[in-house]
Amino acid sequence: MTPVPRAFALGDPPEICPSRVAAAGGQDVAEAAAAALRGCFADLSRAEAPAECGCRIVAADRALTAPPADFAYAPGVSTWIKSPELGLDLLVAAHETVTPSGARRLQVVGDPHMTITADLGPDGRAELLIERTGRPPLLLTGTHRPEGLRRGRFAERAWLTDPEGRDAILLSGYEPLEFAMRRGELLSTK
Repeated sequence: MTPVPRAFALGDPPEICPSRVAAAGGQDVAEAAAAALRGCFADLSRAEAPAECGCRIVAADRALTAPPADFAYAPGVSTWIKSPELGLDLLVAAHETVTPSGARRLQVVGDPHMTITADLGPDGRAELLIERTGRPPLLLTGTHRPEGLRRGRFAERAWLTDPEGRDAILLSGYEPLEFAMRRGELLSTK
């Protein structure tokens, strides 16, 4: 069996260029690399990334083309959900997976009385489902925008509204020091 050509691209510099794209297929690794780069630049365009952003191939088939530090990856992601109107001010850890539709799913861990799931779609749409013991489920919808990568995870904001018009902001992936220094900016509206 012939291996399928593969390539992995990252936005560069990753701190302000939010993209990570894996591509597989084509006739050879050059086609896989071209597909990964196209996807990366499309991500940057959707995110309205700064003009100085670019993309680079960091892996092609089994060859790494970047130093090990470029592949740093945080096993969990810090997430803050803030809504004075809903009585939410939660700083939590979340586990990230990918849904079949390509959305990144953040699932809060650690509270036996509450389940929180955020789906951040590749199209910029966001959903936040909050399920608490003894209360009906609450679904908030809105948009999200990635800002860059921190230890291999997206740092991004989501602006959400529940069916009664109450607003919430979800911050995910920001390092604690950065969050502390940028708190006012990060909690502002779009």
